[in-house]
This record gives sequence, structure tokens and C-alpha cells, in this order.
Amino acid sequence: MKTSCSEEPKAELRKAMKSRLRNYFSGNDGKSDSILVSSKIFELEEFKSAEIVLAFLSTKNEIDCQPIIEQSFLLNKIVAV
Repeated sequence: MKTSCSEEPKAELRKAMKSRLRNYFSGNDGKSDSILVSSKIFELEEFKSAEIVLAFLSTKNEIDCQPIIEQSFLLNKIVAV
């Protein structure tokens, strides 16, 4: 199946970004990044005042959102994933 001209640059960009992520996470378990991101989010007034928190279920090459989800539940926030 042929792709249109406008899809080719997008596919190349996606491929390059996936490669960069793989290279980044290959030497880093991501745990320290996840802790840093979570702590920064917990400090935000927007998080503190939010009644609803939107999060995503992380894959191996993403920041782990589980601490954010768990803390949100502890604070009786509604969590949407």
C-alpha cells in the first residue's frame, strides 16, 4: 500500500523519535525520571486543586504514571485513563 506524500515525513519523524526514545531508555530505567516528574506534578497548584486527573497507562518507553494515579486516588480525586 502506497502512502501519500504528506504521510512519508510523518512516518520518518515517528521512526526517528522512537529510535531516540529507545536510545534514551536503554541506559536509563526511567524510574528516576518518573519520580522527578511525579514530584513536580504534586507541587503544581493545578494538581492540588484538581478534582479530576487524566493520566495514561505507561509503556516501557514512557514515564511511569502509576505514582500519580495512586496519589490521586489517595487524595480522593477522580482518575481518568
